[in-house]
Amino acid sequence: MMFKSTSTNRIRLMVVGEERVGKSALVVKYLTGRFIWEYQSDDDWKYEYQTIIDGELVFMEIIDSLTMDEGQIRRAEGFILVYDITKPGSMRKVEEIKKRLEAVRVGARFLPLVIVGNKSDLEHARSIDREKARALAMRLGAVDHVDCSACGSERNIRFAFDEICREVANVRHRSAQKRERRRSSLSQVRQGLKMLVHTGKTKSSTSSTPASGNSSPIGSINGRCTNNNNGRKSGKYQPSSPFSSLVSPQGLNDLPEEESGSILRYLSECDVRRDRENDIRESRDDFHKRAAASRSMFIH
Repeated sequence: MMFKSTSTNRIRLMVVGEERVGKSALVVKYLTGRFIWEYQSDDDWKYEYQTIIDGELVFMEIIDSLTMDEGQIRRAEGFILVYDITKPGSMRKVEEIKKRLEAVRVGARFLPLVIVGNKSDLEHARSIDREKARALAMRLGAVDHVDCSACGSERNIRFAFDEICREVANVRHRSAQKRERRRSSLSQVRQGLKMLVHTGKTKSSTSSTPASGNSSPIGSINGRCTNNNNGRKSGKYQPSSPFSSLVSPQGLNDLPEEESGSILRYLSECDVRRDRENDIRESRDDFHKRAAASRSMFIH
């Protein structure tokens, strides 16, 4: 059993088969150890039961189904399909029931099944070959095939119920492992993408940062005011990063809000610095003009 890896030890089972094959007798025999001849079989019955399987406490919800309700089929985790070894038609009914389960549980990769041949005490009246029954169980994907009798020993009946519980536990365990592998794979992909993005940003920042001067506050955008050939500041904002297209409105819209906000703040600071430098240059030029005019007046 592998219940320790699941959040609950509650299992929902469904017992199905043709009418009068002994479904209710098998369920009651499993629950109470007694055999009862007559049952009211005009409706579905639900039983709750707890037992010890492989040293673990298991809570079971068993549906003795007559109507094959779709809601119950969807909720059930395991199925016990019962036929009467003295009635060949009941074996054909098992095949029909399997198709019905697959039609309701569309997309289910695997349905835990146990096929049970009831009334083994009537061996002299057997009309279904045991080997053919086992071959059918294998073809239908059943976990096992069990011959038993509700009026005989309960050992095989208990084995059938315990075996379907084990298989449900195994299916849960495999599903949990698959989910964990998917989460691990997604985590590795995210980490790899983060590393690629970080590496790309680092390379871009390194290639776009000049050897001297102040670097920009964000590594992928360098917005310093550059020098022209005469060594004078041009005052024109010229992004020197290969990612300069990011400063376009469309580029900013495609960025996360935090990054686009940082870029906008930096561009605003550059504009302020540029305006300040332009004002200083214009004031200096005016000063030089006035000084030159004063010297000319003094000379004359």
